[in-house]
Amino acid sequence: MSSDGHQKEDKESILKSKNLQIISAITNMAVMGVTSISPALPKTAQELNQISSEIGMLITVFTGPMTVFTLIFGLLGDKIGRKNHRATPVLVLHSGGMCALTCD
Repeated sequence: MSSDGHQKEDKESILKSKNLQIISAITNMAVMGVTSISPALPKTAQELNQISSEIGMLITVFTGPMTVFTLIFGLLGDKIGRKNHRATPVLVLHSGGMCALTCD
């Protein structure tokens, strides 16, 4: 009986964990990114004179890099620590922002 009580306490403490809540929030933001571009796909297909199914590939292009980089940075985080490699995504984000500001 005591092992069942101990397991229940472990599950409750995991659900209240800040790390789990942060990971869940980040995952939900990625899903919300996909749902935010989905309503625009029919209008995008119409404007570009494309079939809606071809425009649906935008979702793949949108989520593909996220999947690849999650695997890569997850492995890096396990090997070298999570705090040491956070600068790379920040640099990429800022570089992209600077490129967007300089384009005509």
